Amino acid sequence: MSPPPPIGFHLRLDADPAPPAPQGLLGGGGGGAPLGHPTFTGVDPDALARLVARARALDPTYEDPGFARWRTIAGVPQEMMLGEPAGKALGARYPAFQPTGFTLRDKSLLPQPYLDDAPGGVAATRAWDRGGTGRQVQFADIEQAWDVHHHDLPRHHLHHVFGHNRRDDRTALDHGTHTLGVVAALHNDIDATGIAHEAGPIYLSSYLDHRGQLLGVHNAILAALPHLHPGDVLLTEVQLAPRGEQAPERLPVEVEMPTFLVLRLATALGIVVVEPAGNGDVDLDAHVTDDGRTLSRDPASDSGAILVGGALRKANWLATHNRGSRIDVRAHAAYVATLRSFDATIDNYNGTSSAAAIIAGVALCVQSARLAAGRAPLRPAVLRAMLAVGGTPVYDATGLFSGVVPDLTAVLRAALDEDGGVV
Repeated sequence: MSPPPPIGFHLRLDADPAPPAPQGLLGGGGGGAPLGHPTFTGVDPDALARLVARARALDPTYEDPGFARWRTIAGVPQEMMLGEPAGKALGARYPAFQPTGFTLRDKSLLPQPYLDDAPGGVAATRAWDRGGTGRQVQFADIEQAWDVHHHDLPRHHLHHVFGHNRRDDRTALDHGTHTLGVVAALHNDIDATGIAHEAGPIYLSSYLDHRGQLLGVHNAILAALPHLHPGDVLLTEVQLAPRGEQAPERLPVEVEMPTFLVLRLATALGIVVVEPAGNGDVDLDAHVTDDGRTLSRDPASDSGAILVGGALRKANWLATHNRGSRIDVRAHAAYVATLRSFDATIDNYNGTSSAAAIIAGVALCVQSARLAAGRAPLRPAVLRAMLAVGGTPVYDATGLFSGVVPDLTAVLRAALDEDGGVV
């Protein structure tokens, strides 16, 4: 039986409201460009300056990208130089997302093979035996909505910090609840169990306002950063459609420069960022962004995020969705059992959305196991490399090696001997 069509979480830029009419011109002697409004508004300017200063202290390679130079004009974020845009506008269209086909189960324990030992799972249960339950590690999820009242979620740990929780959009509400279920569902005798079920506090940051208008993924990420500490984990459940929703391409959200800049800030702050690689059939090695970047680990192009591709378990693991050397790890992209809104469950969360949620849970397990052993959490770059250690190989349809699904047994064996902590 073929797997259900993958879904992802998408934005829709053409719904972005026009900015207020400009009240003046941007200074600097340029050609009289309209002021627009500041692009980075997830925190106030003083808080942003403090985050940048802290990032520079923690990461000597980090340079202030000049957040204050950015203005959003006619819905498009642009970096301004001497009063005019520095290069072409960095806009993209974002597709509407489609609901998953649901199989409902009612308050019975779901089979979750992704928790099992390799090669079928990520060996989460082995991590729990070594203190890798998520305890003492915070988590942030960036998307649109969540059912924060679900009976199998740690409601006392959930904190909404930005945007509007869109309970009127069932697809969005389900998607966020799916994610939280994979990562943090309670460890009990009903429904699902989260990979990192003791993680918390958990911060929920939405990129839409109460009217469904776009606040910006970069701002939702930025709003979460003051709540997080080095070693914590942030997940972006978003993908982009650069040529419109009718075209097949789906790309990582860092293709947009404002989001790239905020993700780079996050990793400089020691925060582990997990990002879906996208559900298209795109060779990321061949993609060049609007601002001329490639998706590579070149220092100028590397956000530091863990880029997650999809995989299907057949006789062996088969790579799905986007491909390319920038993809760090892969995980289950179909038939992932988890929670659904209004106290329900499903057994087919899928795409790079489910894969990225699994990897976020894995990252939380590694960091909490380090803390349980009296060690500092790993730096983002060290953890990113560590996830591939001893992983289960994944191959594409032609038989070429396409990455690994992490095996927490092997990862923790290496991670607990590693000195690359953030402090």
